[in-house]
Amino acid sequence: MGRLLRPCVFIAICAILALAQAPEAQGGKSKGGGKGEKHPNIEAAIKALEKAKAELQKASHDFGGHKVSAIGAADTAITELKAALAAAPKTKPKKGKGK
Repeated sequence: MGRLLRPCVFIAICAILALAQAPEAQGGKSKGGGKGEKHPNIEAAIKALEKAKAELQKASHDFGGHKVSAIGAADTAITELKAALAAAPKTKPKKGKGK
């Protein structure tokens, strides 16, 4: 169980660092125009996970036996975040309408 938890903690730390780098976290505005405009934190997390995965793949050591599972966890997280973006509503629901 501990061997499985460590890569998940690593991935969570990467995602948190990515979110801290997002434009809104730094008081700025997102770069507009693209699909990431509505969810810049998710886009930033995907980019950070992709960079972390690339570093893991290039590393000559195995991170205490966690390299393969961390790469797999990064792949899973990236896939889920991309699916979340694809499933996100394209427009914001209007306040006061609905149930």
